[in-house]
Amino acid sequence: MDLVFRWARKSGFVKVRRGRVEPTRRAVRLARDPLAAWERAFAGLLDVGIIQHHYRHLPCPLAGAAVGGRPRRAVEALLVLLHAAREAQPVDELIALAWEVVEAAWEVDELPPEDYEQWRGAAARDVKAALALFVELGALEALEPGAASGPGGLAGGVTLTDLGRKGVHERAREAGIDVPVAGALREASAGELLAALADQPDLVARSEALAWLGERQPAAAARDVVAALRAATPSLDEVGVGLAMLSEIGDDAVPAMRALAEDDQLGAFAGGWLVERGLAAPLVEPAAVVLGVAAVADAEMAADAFLELPVAVQRQVIDDLRHQGGPQAEEVLAAVAATHPDKAVAKAARRARFRLARGRA
Repeated sequence: MDLVFRWARKSGFVKVRRGRVEPTRRAVRLARDPLAAWERAFAGLLDVGIIQHHYRHLPCPLAGAAVGGRPRRAVEALLVLLHAAREAQPVDELIALAWEVVEAAWEVDELPPEDYEQWRGAAARDVKAALALFVELGALEALEPGAASGPGGLAGGVTLTDLGRKGVHERAREAGIDVPVAGALREASAGELLAALADQPDLVARSEALAWLGERQPAAAARDVVAALRAATPSLDEVGVGLAMLSEIGDDAVPAMRALAEDDQLGAFAGGWLVERGLAAPLVEPAAVVLGVAAVADAEMAADAFLELPVAVQRQVIDDLRHQGGPQAEEVLAAVAATHPDKAVAKAARRARFRLARGRA
């Protein structure tokens, strides 16, 4: 009942006056316009914030992970994905995407196993409950009869109704968010797509990427994406979008990725992509990975990548960078020396940079 009351207030349907709940003038006016009333109810449900309403006095994985502490952003992002997708999306996949939001904001991998599972279970229930409410509102359609029988009971797949699609588009437009209608970038070139999606939230970028991929044969799409990455010097965000798209393509992207593995700047990323999938790939030395990050980002980001390497190989990478030489290797060594938490490794990087600079003089 509390949720219904707060929802009605956020929608502008009721107000509290002298301790009494009264309909607003807007509510009286909207009673004659069912479509406008529905649109206000849709916006009001998002404004209440289904997840943060439930956790007003408790810690919540999605509430904490949402941008600016606003968990409705996570729900809105899922609706945007459904808006751009050409077909229904499995609820389990939407839950997995929401969990990625949590993992990106919290160091959940360091939690004890029982706490990790508790958080993951809570996120799954939150997403199902939120989607179920939008099914009841008529914004979503559950593809299995009875799938939205109650909070946490949603299963199968969901898709936006025509009303829901209109509501999501209007919501994005009012917020000044450039969200394409049904994939406005489907006809864009691969290079234009990567540039447009580089600064978009992950879920929004993925939704538009899926729409773009849906218009093309998988192997041809993979070749286009790889060609776009090699045609210019992409930003690290563009590389991330491109690799995510190639992951969506799957096995059909392998030949294109093998070709990309031979690229001087991006070969490290392609090699890592192939190795992660257990595929035969050209061996990429750790030093090449670090320099690859420096090539598409900067020395500080490369130092972060260096820090992720196993401790046992970090000294060898320092030696490899010194022997390879060049201004970029020197910049990376300087960044490692300045930021590495292990004093011994930082000292080794400083010595290597000094020897490299002295040898170039």
